[in-house]
Amino acid sequence: PTDIVLVLDQSGSMAESFQTSSTSGYQKLNISENSEAYSNRDNLYYFNGQNYVKVSVSREVTWDGYRYTYSWNGQTAISYGRNESIPSPLKGNLYRYTTTTTTTSKQQALKDAVTEFVNSVQAQAQEDGVDHRIAMVGFASDNSRSGWSTLNYGNTELLSTTAVVNYRNATNSDYKNSLVSVNSNGTVNSRLTTAIDRIDAEGGTAINLGMEMAQNILNNNPVSSGEERNQVVIVFTDGEPGIFTSDSDSTRTNDYANPAISTAKAIKDKGVKVYSVGIFDGADANAAVDTTTTSWSNVKTTNRFMHYLSSNYPNAQSMSNGG
Repeated sequence: PTDIVLVLDQSGSMAESFQTSSTSGYQKLNISENSEAYSNRDNLYYFNGQNYVKVSVSREVTWDGYRYTYSWNGQTAISYGRNESIPSPLKGNLYRYTTTTTTTSKQQALKDAVTEFVNSVQAQAQEDGVDHRIAMVGFASDNSRSGWSTLNYGNTELLSTTAVVNYRNATNSDYKNSLVSVNSNGTVNSRLTTAIDRIDAEGGTAINLGMEMAQNILNNNPVSSGEERNQVVIVFTDGEPGIFTSDSDSTRTNDYANPAISTAKAIKDKGVKVYSVGIFDGADANAAVDTTTTSWSNVKTTNRFMHYLSSNYPNAQSMSNGG
């Protein structure tokens, strides 16, 4: 059995677009009159039962109206009148070729990934008859000031508790209760599906607090002496950590990255596996770690942070010390 803590980025940038996909195909047209076919003349196809064949439609003025000429695959059909019926065999078999583009936000990509992961863990728990458990925490803002207001740890919270518990109010009991069995009578525990639905996208990227909450969950759910139970932390984030308020800049980023790495090391020192997943352009788990970059505008710095956070570098202590 395994205890898994998912540490999820809920910063405002998670609402940004992450990936775009396109689907193309033929769409049947619900048309019956010549004028409708003529309106679609630039994108008109006839399905002959096997293939889609391009159809051209021309229109000429006659003494009593319009004459429509349809041509396709060496064949021709003529019909008179705007409101007259499209000739056979075209009528009822005309299509247009369309491309539909879908854009997915980072937040939705995260929800989809977590849903798939939870489902797979539940299926494995059911098949093997073991009690895998999952907790979910979200991180975003800390207690910095933005303008005249205090951020009050917005969206930094326990998600898998019965009700959402904000970081500033979380007790040891809350941390203990946030870890729940993934399998509930053959289905995914509803506490976890509700937690996924709660994933938001607003605030900063105080990943250090996310790692602190993960540590608290593990500390309040220790593995008993003689018990065989693995512990895993999986971190999902869309890039460089930090709270960028009106009085801050990227030089403060290490103030969030370094304690996150330090907490990760304390977790790893107890034999817990830590995995990091980057949801950002240029994320590359296989790239060699570049220790010379210091600017967070360089994606190599962010990739180094992701490596140091994970068990790839079990002794990493800070951005300047990879162990």
